[in-house]
Amino acid sequence: VGSAPVGSGMLASLYASASSLICADGGADAAVAAGLRPDLVIGDLDSIAPATLTLLRSQAVRFEEHPPAKDRTDLELALDHAMRSRPVRITIAGGLGGARFDHSLGNVLLLALPKLRGVDVRLLDTQAELLATWDTVIIRGTPGEYVSLLPLTSRVEGIRTAGLLYPLCDESLLQGHTRGVSNELTAAEATVSVRKGCLLIAHQLGLLR
Repeated sequence: VGSAPVGSGMLASLYASASSLICADGGADAAVAAGLRPDLVIGDLDSIAPATLTLLRSQAVRFEEHPPAKDRTDLELALDHAMRSRPVRITIAGGLGGARFDHSLGNVLLLALPKLRGVDVRLLDTQAELLATWDTVIIRGTPGEYVSLLPLTSRVEGIRTAGLLYPLCDESLLQGHTRGVSNELTAAEATVSVRKGCLLIAHQLGLLR
């Protein structure tokens, strides 16, 4: 859980199927607001509320504190820690929106880290689900919802889609161009696969044409 705004209901729902809860600094505030106890709070602790810090320390929650001058954001530190347990899936809430656009953009770019290949990593808020794929991914939603395909590497080749209004069949998309923006689900499930490169998939939840 990151420090960007995240609803307590959504967070509690995600936690119900999670094996662990890692909070990046101020993300601990959202966890406490949802009535949840983090397994770990990690970061430089410059944004967590003092009351939350006091409460979680009294509950013997584990903290991993880092200096403010560091080479990775608190969310990247949390992601690195999560990868130590060799997960199949990581869901990141509180990673989009908030006062720091640069942090939101940085969080999106984290999805392209090569070490995440083979792990289903998704950035999620109430409006959107963002994920990246180097091979094949399934998107589930409601017909009419927008799905945009944006290269995270300079070129993504061999893109094939099924279940989208504007199909791609062994085609390429180039970074910096907007051809892949505003596609749409035509079924409750769509498949996107790529042969080479990393492709960002932005799925707008509940936003219908």
